[in-house]
Amino acid sequence: MKKLLLVLAICVTVAFGVQPHEIGNSTNGGSYNAEPTDDLIFAQTYINDDFTHGWAYGQECDDFELIGGAIIDKVVIWACTVDLAMSPMPPLDFCDFAFLQDDGSKDPNSATTVWKGTSTVTYIDTGDAFSGGTLPIYELTCTLSSPVNLTGGRYWLVVTQYYEDDDYRFYSCTHYVTIILEESWANNGEPPWETGESLWGTQANMFFDLYGTPLALDNSTWGNIKSVF
Repeated sequence: MKKLLLVLAICVTVAFGVQPHEIGNSTNGGSYNAEPTDDLIFAQTYINDDFTHGWAYGQECDDFELIGGAIIDKVVIWACTVDLAMSPMPPLDFCDFAFLQDDGSKDPNSATTVWKGTSTVTYIDTGDAFSGGTLPIYELTCTLSSPVNLTGGRYWLVVTQYYEDDDYRFYSCTHYVTIILEESWANNGEPPWETGESLWGTQANMFFDLYGTPLALDNSTWGNIKSVF
């Protein structure tokens, strides 16, 4: 029977244990290139080098910023999925996400949940891998169950990690070098969130892209702008 760690779950009895898990450097290989399209809203796109790692610890989140409003309907993330013996497993066909609105503190613990739900997942093997080339890295295209209407500002994207009969691990890809906005945070299935620095001793970012439709200024807004000239 499949078990699922729900976003912001109240109680988690079995997950990934009491310690965060990490798998080591990725290995170069394959001819994969991420190719963003015109509906890209925010990009923190996967790259493959020696500073790319995988983290699994119940839930992980990373922040992003929108200059203006947007409707998000798709998330692309990069991950590696294995069993407890660290053998490769194909990704599941669903994933849970949440969007938290930052209150200005740049801390997900004080952010407000504005959307959470399940997405359908399709995936491709990038041709790259962790752990000496034995654990493939997948690109997961996740179509949200309903569009997420966001105004401009800073948000946190929450990715819920899964387990199946305590025999399934999901490692989101992270990168140790370029920190865009704030570093990734994680928890063991429920808040409080902890920084990557406090958990792993190193700051990192998740790899993820957001797709959707930017919201144009309406006529009244343009009228207000023109009135000041």
